[in-house]
Amino acid sequence: VGGMEDAVYFPIHRAKAGEIAGVGRLSPTTRTRVRPTFEIQKPRGDDDTSLEEYLAGVGIQFLESWGSRYPLFADFSQFGPEEKTADGKHCVEYFFRCLRQQSMLAIPMTGPESVRGPGYGYIEAVARIAEEDGRGAALRLPFDELSDARKLEHALADTLRVLKLASSSIDLFFDFETKAMLPEDSQSAAAIVSVLTEMLARIDGNGFRNVIICGCSVPERVTKEYEWSALRVERTEFSAW
Repeated sequence: VGGMEDAVYFPIHRAKAGEIAGVGRLSPTTRTRVRPTFEIQKPRGDDDTSLEEYLAGVGIQFLESWGSRYPLFADFSQFGPEEKTADGKHCVEYFFRCLRQQSMLAIPMTGPESVRGPGYGYIEAVARIAEEDGRGAALRLPFDELSDARKLEHALADTLRVLKLASSSIDLFFDFETKAMLPEDSQSAAAIVSVLTEMLARIDGNGFRNVIICGCSVPERVTKEYEWSALRVERTEFSAW
């Protein structure tokens, strides 16, 4: 995909109105260096529009904010493999059809079957999108797969087999998720570096298009004592990077 090699920052956002609008406020220069991921949210329970209408609306928000000049990633991690639109296909396929009609440079994201299953329905849908658009796909690996060499090797081989893509068409995301959810002995910058050093050595020479390291140190909850004062937290994932 044109311009992917120029990007230096791959933030992951929830596809909510404020976060979608936020990327639209980036300067023209910054846009050339940023490749956002949007996690598509499920419609609210009180939303009486159809799933198709809802997804088309999100696609229009993307177009109005990000435009069609630079790539972005879209992930349906909150949707199960059985969730389909009226055409009988997984809703990720309908969403990408909407983005395609708007000439957007969207790239689908998946995880391994262990987190996107049961079964390969979602990964197969991503494979069909990648085949039609010719822009490859992104593979997001959770910490559980990263911290175990055998799980990592299986996840890579198994997912690439279903995607029917060469590693050169894959953007590989090492996702350390939220620091608070990691095992206690894996929460320090040194522990993260240790895991990464081993994992990067294992994939060395595999020729992935990009290897992205992501994580978050924002606490799950901020207590009332900080309502009128700043809570400062160490960006452990940034220190590790």
